[in-house]
Amino acid sequence: MSSPTSSGQPSRLVADGTTSYANQRLASAGTVLHRIVWSGFPADLWHYEPAKNLGADLVAAFGEAEVAQAAAKAKEEADLLELEAADAAAQSQGMGV
Repeated sequence: MSSPTSSGQPSRLVADGTTSYANQRLASAGTVLHRIVWSGFPADLWHYEPAKNLGADLVAAFGEAEVAQAAAKAKEEADLLELEAADAAAQSQGMGV
C-alpha cells in the first residue's frame, strides 16, 4: 500500500450510513473510512476500509504522513505569499523584477 495521492477522492471520509463506498459495503453512520491506494493499480481499484481493518500502526503512520503533507503545503503557501509581497514591494519602489 502507498500513501494517499491527490486524485480528487478524499483520503479519509466519514460514512453517512446510507452510501456504499468503493469496495466497501454499507458502513454504519459515523464510521471513519480510509482510502486504500495500491501501488501500480489504477484508481478504480482503490477502495475504502474502516480503521479497525487497518491496524493502529498503519492508521498512525497515515496520520503522520497527512500532517507532514499539510505542513509542507502550508510552508509552500507561506513562501509564495512572501515572494509575492517582496515582488510587490520592489515594484512599488520602482525597481521592477
